[in-house]
Amino acid sequence: MTLAVFALLRSPGPAFPTVAILGFFYFAMVTDRSSPRCRSGLDDSVRGRVMALWIMGFGGTVGIGNLIAGRIIDATSITAVLLVNAVVAVILTWYADVRTPAGAPALVGIPED
Repeated sequence: MTLAVFALLRSPGPAFPTVAILGFFYFAMVTDRSSPRCRSGLDDSVRGRVMALWIMGFGGTVGIGNLIAGRIIDATSITAVLLVNAVVAVILTWYADVRTPAGAPALVGIPED
C-alpha cells in the first residue's frame, strides 16, 4: 500500500517520509520474515550454502529487475511501473503468507532448546 501511495505523490515534501516508511517495511520484511522463514527448516550442515543462494537470488536479481524496469519506464511511466509493482506486492503477500503459524514459536530472538 505504501508503494502505491509513493507512486501517486507528485511533490518531494510528502515523498521523502513516505519512501522512508517504504524502506522500513522492505527491510522489516527481509530481516524479520523472509530470511528467518527460509532458514528455519534447514539443517545446520547446509544452512550457509542455502542462505548464500537465497541472498544471490533475492539481492542479486535486483540489478536485472532494474534494467527491465528501466526499459518499461521509458515506454510507459514510473507511476505505472510502481503501481504494477504495488499490485504484485499485494498478490505476493497473499500468496507467500509468511505469518508465523498459530502455536509455533517466533522465528526471531534466541531459539529454544
